[in-house]
Amino acid sequence: MAVHRPSTHRSSAHRDARDASRPGRAGRVAAVGLAAVLAVASALGGAVPASAAPAYDWGSFTVQRAASGAGFVGTMTLDGGFPATSFTTNASGATAPSGASVWQADGTPPGAVYQSSRGQTYLNLRPLRNNPTPAAASVTTYAFDGLTPSTGWSFVLGDIDADQATIAATGADGLPVATAALGFQGVYNYCRQPGGPSCDPAGVGDVPRWDETTSTLIGNPAGSDTEGASGWFSPSVPLSSLTVTYQQRVGSPVYQTWFATRTSAASGIARSTVDGTTTPYAGGAVTVTDASGRTIATTTTDADGAYTLPALTAAPGYTVTITPPDGADGATSRTFSLVDGDRADLDFAFTTTTAPEPATVDITGTITDETGDPVADTPIEIIPADEPTAPDVSTTTDDTGTFDAPGLAPETDYTIIVDGDTDRPIEFTTPALDAPNPPLELALPDAPVDPTPATVDITGTITDETGDPVADTPIEIIPADEPTAPDVSTTTDDTGTFDAPGLAPETDYTIIVDGDTDRPIEFTTPALDAPNPPLDLALPDAPVDPTPATVDVTGTITDETGDPVADTPIEIIPADEPTAPDVSTTTDDTGAFDAPGLAPETDYTIIVDGDTDRPIEFTTPALDAPNPPLELALPDAPVDPTPEPTPTPTPEPTPTPVPATVSVDGTVSDILGAPVTDAPVEVLPVESADVVAASTTDASGAFVVDGLAPDTDYRLFVDGYSVAVFTTGADDVSLGSLILVRGVVPTPDDPIGGPSVGGPGTGLAFTGSDTGAPIGVAAGLVALGLVLTAGAAVRRRRAAVEERE
Repeated sequence: MAVHRPSTHRSSAHRDARDASRPGRAGRVAAVGLAAVLAVASALGGAVPASAAPAYDWGSFTVQRAASGAGFVGTMTLDGGFPATSFTTNASGATAPSGASVWQADGTPPGAVYQSSRGQTYLNLRPLRNNPTPAAASVTTYAFDGLTPSTGWSFVLGDIDADQATIAATGADGLPVATAALGFQGVYNYCRQPGGPSCDPAGVGDVPRWDETTSTLIGNPAGSDTEGASGWFSPSVPLSSLTVTYQQRVGSPVYQTWFATRTSAASGIARSTVDGTTTPYAGGAVTVTDASGRTIATTTTDADGAYTLPALTAAPGYTVTITPPDGADGATSRTFSLVDGDRADLDFAFTTTTAPEPATVDITGTITDETGDPVADTPIEIIPADEPTAPDVSTTTDDTGTFDAPGLAPETDYTIIVDGDTDRPIEFTTPALDAPNPPLELALPDAPVDPTPATVDITGTITDETGDPVADTPIEIIPADEPTAPDVSTTTDDTGTFDAPGLAPETDYTIIVDGDTDRPIEFTTPALDAPNPPLDLALPDAPVDPTPATVDVTGTITDETGDPVADTPIEIIPADEPTAPDVSTTTDDTGAFDAPGLAPETDYTIIVDGDTDRPIEFTTPALDAPNPPLELALPDAPVDPTPEPTPTPTPEPTPTPVPATVSVDGTVSDILGAPVTDAPVEVLPVESADVVAASTTDASGAFVVDGLAPDTDYRLFVDGYSVAVFTTGADDVSLGSLILVRGVVPTPDDPIGGPSVGGPGTGLAFTGSDTGAPIGVAAGLVALGLVLTAGAAVRRRRAAVEERE
């Protein structure tokens, strides 16, 4: 549907903002024989790097359409270790102009602190919709990757006139900060300042007002469209996020955002004093963290021990840390503030005192073996007696057994290990420093001899369970606590007697006869000096496996007619072991059978003549329970069921596919019939304020918007003006020719110029197809031409300014 708006004056800042969102767009406005060509080129291809003077920096912005197609995302970058910053916004338009036509001059309050922002990018944002309600406001949130400094930076909101901006922020704890902590600094107008942009030609000098109760910067009471009205803020607490909610009051406003920081340098010199000599400490790793503990800068000391971190935000709470020289004493960190300017006194001093070399003695000596011969050409280790695992000297004797051992501690006990033989150590003590130090004559101790352990000799006789001797039989005598290690293996003689010399006294032993571990004979040896008579030992009886308790079952089996199943083989099988028959037998001529030796209280299955399809099941009684003969019946033979015929399936009808999405197209021209080119086209559901799809008109004014849901009511906006309402179906929608009439701000009571396309109602939308509509438009053009004629000269002058931008 066509929306008519009254003609409104737009400032150069506004034009900069609007045209920056339309790369390469040439808009054309004409009326009753008058034509003016307006060309504005403000490329949107990423952020323009800041070029701030030393010690100051203005933020550099990037902005792009969000991947979802709704809203925008971007980044803001500041020097000085300011945390990386990203932002999201649902604004209907967002651009990052170059700052060549609009900037903060040195004469503005923030310019006096941070110098001029000329040539630095800033951010232009629109409301979500041009409607003076909170629901139509755009919300822009800056997320900081780490906490911001508590001082040394500011943000500026510009061109607040026919609109308002509410500011909120969260602190280190993620909770909202107080309004006072936002650091409101004041309001001003950036136009007509020395060195500033040439805006506000009438010299209005409009400024907004700050409502601290609502944290809102509000434009002039009349909602007049002016230029340069600004406010600025310097937060006094660390922030984790900053949010600006921007609401239209009158017209089609836009506002600007700048960020700035003041930086200072931190530097110092690191020195290292070793044994009284001081030199620069080069290569020390230097790290600076901010008040939140975030690392913001690193460097390394140079050959002179100096380091410099030239651009840190002018804030308190910094800590500089340096890695010290090995083994040095001295402070490795310092805290400092840059609020008052550069710090060049952040020095580090380290001291190292090396320990003097200990006094030692040199030893020589000769080693002979137990026969008096030299221990020649043999490796030796000389080890401090109090550090037996740490050799002090490793050397080798010569062919005369002589060795040299320099650098030993005086008056210290040492041990010599010859050829790794720790069982034959040679011990000696070094002399004092000034004592005589003759060559040592050392002898290798005799090799140690293992002592023979004390034992007892045992004799004994073994008889079997009948009293007869276990004659000529091998036996093993095993320590009871080492059952796998026999101590003595021997054989009894023909009287069953054996000898077992060398057994440990007072020890338990086990005799295994002929390998039969089920019949062990146990005995204990006497003490060394105790009586030791021959042993009389008896072989234990052989163990007998107990016979399990069983029950005997009898019974009779009849067939399905009641006749006995006579003279037929049967198998009686445990139900839990179906492959292992317990009893196999045959019924007699009366169908009777006997099944002795079954387990009590157990489920069994009878298989008659091998027919596993007709099993008979029963359970045996308990041992002492009644046990009458069983009367069992053979089950009927199973009958195979007649298969049901398989019905032929009736094919399901193939449904007509419903498209996932449809598109809408059309061609837009202005009231003089000229195509509206490079204009943003947005589609919103009738019951929603969210843009669901968007496109741009081409050189002929044509557009196509894809991705719309079928069977849905939509509104179509061109260049921010409502043009049509339509309803999608199963096919793509073509709106034909549409006419865009700019300059009319609709009110809730304005009638819509026709029904929705594809919907019920009378008449058509003003698309160019309704032959009566141009008659009314023509009458309006006469009045409109008079207005346009009066403003032509002003527009031509501003067009020339914008072309230079």
